[in-house]
Amino acid sequence: MSYSIRKAVAADFSAIDEFDMFAGDRQEEISRGECFVAVDNEVVVGYLTTARTFYQCPFIAYVQVRDEAQGRGIGTALLTFAEARWPFEKIYTSTEADNLPMLHLLQKRGYAAAGEILFIQNEPELVFCLRR
Repeated sequence: MSYSIRKAVAADFSAIDEFDMFAGDRQEEISRGECFVAVDNEVVVGYLTTARTFYQCPFIAYVQVRDEAQGRGIGTALLTFAEARWPFEKIYTSTEADNLPMLHLLQKRGYAAAGEILFIQNEPELVFCLRR
């Protein structure tokens, strides 16, 4: 592993914006301290955003890794980092039903299916829970 993970700072926004495909406001998440980045040789190669808004349980909102950095364990490392920050019994996240890489990652990390939300996007949004 040649990358490190840290809390995002305002200067990271432009790098995140280069590969960010999700809705939402990364600048706001950075200012609230809810965005974390994976950095390799001073280049942001991935990010994860969190929130404690899902029925008073932690929620991992977005995880994204630059295309050219995928397959190096960065998504796993970002999830591991977020999971370690929370001493809660349950952590939630979600992904679209057609996001096979994320579905595989969640299964590998031990997340269990917890429900489905329809009509947010074209694909159903699948909700997952990590119980410890």
